[in-house]
Amino acid sequence: MTVPKAYTEKDLPEHLAPEILMGVLYIHNGKDTQDKLKRSEHVYKKLGDKKASFVMALLTLPQLIEDVMNTGKYKNFLEERNQRTIN
Repeated sequence: MTVPKAYTEKDLPEHLAPEILMGVLYIHNGKDTQDKLKRSEHVYKKLGDKKASFVMALLTLPQLIEDVMNTGKYKNFLEERNQRTIN
């Protein structure tokens, strides 16, 4: 596999555009819940529905991953994967 020397903004998926990531950081770095809610409204007004949805999805991703990792299905997947790699 050849790794490109550089990417441009047009090479990024829509949900990883710089304005989306800046929105995520802006909200995440709020000093408290109230400030984060205020910042969320500001991002929504600036970016619109679709892009603000991407921002919120990225903000909730760590919790979603944790929730999935606590399911029986995921634990079974890990167990089966470990058994395949050991044998």
